[in-house]
Amino acid sequence: MKKRVLVLCYSQTGQLKACAQSLTGPLRESGEVEVDFVELVPEKPYPFPWGMKAFLSVFPQSVLGEPPPIQPPAVDPAKKYDLAILAYQVWYLSPAPPVVAFLRSPQAEALLQGTPLLALCACRNMWQRGWVELKRLVAEVGGRIVDHVVLIDQGPDWSTFYTTPRWLIAGKKEGGPFPPAGVSPQAIAGLRAPGERLLEALRRGPIEGSVFAGSGVEVLEVRRRYLLPEMAAKRVFRLWAKLIHGAGPSLKYPLGLAWFFWLLFSLPLAVPIALSGELLRLLNPSWYRERIEELVQPSGGPVR
Repeated sequence: MKKRVLVLCYSQTGQLKACAQSLTGPLRESGEVEVDFVELVPEKPYPFPWGMKAFLSVFPQSVLGEPPPIQPPAVDPAKKYDLAILAYQVWYLSPAPPVVAFLRSPQAEALLQGTPLLALCACRNMWQRGWVELKRLVAEVGGRIVDHVVLIDQGPDWSTFYTTPRWLIAGKKEGGPFPPAGVSPQAIAGLRAPGERLLEALRRGPIEGSVFAGSGVEVLEVRRRYLLPEMAAKRVFRLWAKLIHGAGPSLKYPLGLAWFFWLLFSLPLAVPIALSGELLRLLNPSWYRERIEELVQPSGGPVR
């Protein structure tokens, strides 16, 4: 009997969908695994490219976890799966609204409860707070995450502050003097290696725990320098999001622009905050170790 794998994906640009297809390529090509690919579709689709006003308009709903509704996923609730893959994006340090909307739907509990789940993320580089929030949402519906695969943009951190917004707002992926925006084609193609591991695990029987931990297949990297900046930014983002959410219609866009310019001018603060994280690692190693472990698990990976 064939194994069954369910892929749930929301991909605004198509990049995450390509990642999910690469990861599951070995499964589909084996002839031994039935892969159901289900896209999460908002009732009101998000535009791409965004345009500045639309880009800022989703900031409050993303940060506050108040997503607009999605169409019911086209999945047979009576069908049982050996593995589910949830492909998610991180918007404003939070899981993208369509993914949150799904995880808060009745279908999520029916599909994920008791089914091992692999989370797949492709984002600019700051995925840590989004991952922590995703784990909480999955746990609330009785899901069990066994692995986490993360791909980040190919350019240096500083260049992505230019290339990523340019791609999302203007639709221009080429970075000029910088590497193109997004995950590199080589990294996407490289997902076939963990896909082969998944196939081997499915052949062996039920997946009880991480497929990748200790396997030698590196599926994520935790960058310590983002730990405190993300935690600090998340707190401030919530304050801005509440302010914008509570404002009248005529004030939402001006306040969104104010937040955007505040973000640009506050970027230099990330350096001293990251350095204070290194100091905290020395002064309170147990707290720091717990935060890092929260990010590394369940798949394991290098911490740099």
